[in-house]
Amino acid sequence: MSSDPRILKSKAVLRESLMKLLKTRRLKDINIKEIAEQAGLSRPVFYAHFKSKEDLLFSTLDSVFEKMESCMDRNLSLESLFSSFFRLWKENASLLQYVFQIQNRDLVFRYMRKSIQSLMEKTDYLLADNSLSPGHLPYFLDFAVAGVYNITKRWVEEGMKFSPDEMGKFSVRLFSGVAK
Repeated sequence: MSSDPRILKSKAVLRESLMKLLKTRRLKDINIKEIAEQAGLSRPVFYAHFKSKEDLLFSTLDSVFEKMESCMDRNLSLESLFSSFFRLWKENASLLQYVFQIQNRDLVFRYMRKSIQSLMEKTDYLLADNSLSPGHLPYFLDFAVAGVYNITKRWVEEGMKFSPDEMGKFSVRLFSGVAK
């Protein structure tokens, strides 16, 4: 990751421009030229930093997941992990709504899988008590990501009626016994 202030500034302006455009239009209706123009930059500058508008959106998500990872503790319970996850999404609800606009569900799943796997590894969840063999972990991750994606999507679409802590407890109840 570059620490060049110009690069950091360009990326930040592009992220802000996309977020501004997303307030009035769906992601599929926005093109790279519009994002670059909104940012006061050229298309080549956009492509110097990002491969696509989805890549730009996911780079914003990366910062959210990095924030979550920095708060993680190896002794964190699964309920605390889920509650933290939902708390973070509540704080970043508009970003999450934009992610759900992406028509390529596999792209979102791959992104979420990578992030969830990283969080699980950082907290040693599942492998610490030998509840899953390393060979079964990819299958569990696929199962977990599909569940987390759909639970989170419904929670957002229904206006986040339940608190992050309630969603954390509920998620643990759904997942309890699955990995044991």
